[in-house]
Amino acid sequence: MELTVVGCDGSWPGPGGTGSCYLVQHDGFDLVLDLGGGALGRLQEHIAISDIGAIAISHPHPDHYTDLLQLSIALHWGAHGSTAVPLFVPEGFFAHISGALIPGTREAWEEAFEMREVLDRDEFNVGPFSVLASGTPHTDSSVGFRISAGGRALAYTGDTGPGETAVELARGADLLLSEATHVDGDELDFHLTARQAAAYATEAGVDRLVLTHLEPGVDPVRSLAEAREAFAGEITVASPGLRFAI
Repeated sequence: MELTVVGCDGSWPGPGGTGSCYLVQHDGFDLVLDLGGGALGRLQEHIAISDIGAIAISHPHPDHYTDLLQLSIALHWGAHGSTAVPLFVPEGFFAHISGALIPGTREAWEEAFEMREVLDRDEFNVGPFSVLASGTPHTDSSVGFRISAGGRALAYTGDTGPGETAVELARGADLLLSEATHVDGDELDFHLTARQAAAYATEAGVDRLVLTHLEPGVDPVRSLAEAREAFAGEITVASPGLRFAI
């Protein structure tokens, strides 16, 4: 299993930045996690649109999903690959975003995706992957994902506030891809700091931690230093193009 960081800016893009998007590959299957603003163009640096096997969206904040709209146009009107791409979204997702669809885009969306809502603790299989969805304390419609294949496991928090959800999702995983939006002194109840993410990685017993979704302006060197005080394993700060063999 391989993880590629496509986009990782938190909440809004910094200069040259891209919304959240991660590519997970195994046995020739391409699973896309989140597709925030600007991510579709950068994703095509790694795979063709027609290669997308399935998409899983963590929650309906624009930095995590807006390029789904462009993708639907590319699939429907641009004929870039087959339509009815499996799209896994948290419960209530479509109600949140449906107002963005107008004539010309609504039919594109309906043809482009085979949408399935997932609940907390839902499990599903797609391609070679077994996926567990877990509700997170961020919005009323947010999930993280635990993705397993080939005897390995990747845990992705999506956006989450403090709580045991991240620990339960990541227990014993080979790699935890965790949001780390803020640093010490900027704690909130709907995002994590790098230190909080690292503490959960330690509690979950993961092998490696990748910090992502840093808010533009947050110093990654500081985030890494604070995380290292709470996790003794390997830590990396995400940046577009980084690849991890899992």
